Parts: sequence; C-alpha cells; structure tokens
Amino acid sequence: MTPDQYARSNKKVFQINLIIAFTALLMVVLDAATHGMSLGLVIEIVAVLAGVLQMTVGFIKFRETRFGAVVILGGPTLYYIIIMIIQNEMIFYAFAIPVMLSCILYLDLRLYVVGQMTMTIGGLIVLVRNLIATGSIPRDHFVSGFIIILAGIAGIESLKMRRTLVREDDEAIKKGQETQEKTRIQMVEIAKEITGLFDEAHGEVDELKSIIGRNHDGMRKLRAAQEVPQLP
Repeated sequence: MTPDQYARSNKKVFQINLIIAFTALLMVVLDAATHGMSLGLVIEIVAVLAGVLQMTVGFIKFRETRFGAVVILGGPTLYYIIIMIIQNEMIFYAFAIPVMLSCILYLDLRLYVVGQMTMTIGGLIVLVRNLIATGSIPRDHFVSGFIIILAGIAGIESLKMRRTLVREDDEAIKKGQETQEKTRIQMVEIAKEITGLFDEAHGEVDELKSIIGRNHDGMRKLRAAQEVPQLP
C-alpha cells in the first residue's frame, strides 16, 4: 500500500474503532451505574481510555505507515483482552468482530491473522477459566467459542479471496497496458511506413516533373530545328 492509501485506511479504521471504544466505555459505565463501581470496572475504564490514547497516537504520528495500522488496532485489542479477562464472559467477543472486520481494509493477511489469534486467545482464556472453575464448559460459551473459530476462518478466507481478486485485477490491467503499448508501437511503425511512402511518392513526382520538363524542352528544340527559314 502507498502512504496515501495507508492514510485513508488508517483514518477509516480509527473512526470505526473509536466508535467501538466509546461503546465499550458506555457499557462499562452503565455496568458501574447498575451494580456499583468496583476495582475491575475501574481497570476496564482505564484500559479503554488507554486504548483510545494509543489509537490516537497511532493515527496522528504514523497515519501513513503500516506501523500506524498496528498501533491503531493494538488499542482495541488491549482493552478487549482486559475486559474479557475481568468480566469472564464470552459475550464480549462481540467487540472483536467489528475490530477484525475493519482490519480487512488493509488487505494485510499477516496483520489479520495475528489480530485474530490475539482476539481468540482472550476467548480461550475465558473458556479455560470456566473449565477449571466448574469442570465443564457452559453451552453458551461453547457456542461463542465455535462462532469465534468460524468468524476467524471466514475472515481469513475472505481476505485471501479479496487479495486474489485484487491481484487478478492488477494482472488484467498490466496485460491491458502491455497490449496498448504493443498497439502503440505498431501504430508508430505504420505511421513511419506511410511517411516513407509519401516521401517516396513525392520524390517520384519530382522526378516525373523533371522528365516532363526535359521532354518539353526537347520538343521545343526539335520544333525550332525543324522550322525552315523563309526566303526574301
């Protein structure tokens, strides 16, 4: 991607994840208003604000680079992991889905896979904690974990297909440019041949004019020689 493309993609991803961050913050605040403030909620609020700060720095300082994309996406990943661990609920994986969808804008398979793995780790931590605590995995957690896996596979395959389509489009454009270049070269050669024919024809016309002129002079001399002088 070019710096301009990174700048536009980073701007859009920053806007999307900023909305997600404020939604997460609103949910934490509502949870605090309903059940009272706790140390866990304070940590979650700090984590969300830290994530927003990280995204802002990445967007302002590195908006035209791939590193900016990494920093921006690292912000929501930070508070997502913390919220998942503190809340110990698989439902909060919902925050990861729009984050990973926004990552597709970059068409960067490595970046997407790393992000998906990080998001999946948060879900696995919740599953393991519940398994250790209760000796079993709740049905809703099992379904959520299955959805996490399906979402990851769907995202990766979609991104791979999109990259393939973009590559095919680039190859088609390149082939079209090569065809146009060959056509241009052929047209130049034809134009040269036509110019050469015109020059040759012009030379033959000049030669014809010269022959006609010489014939005309010869005929005039011949008539002059054939004229008989009149006697007085």
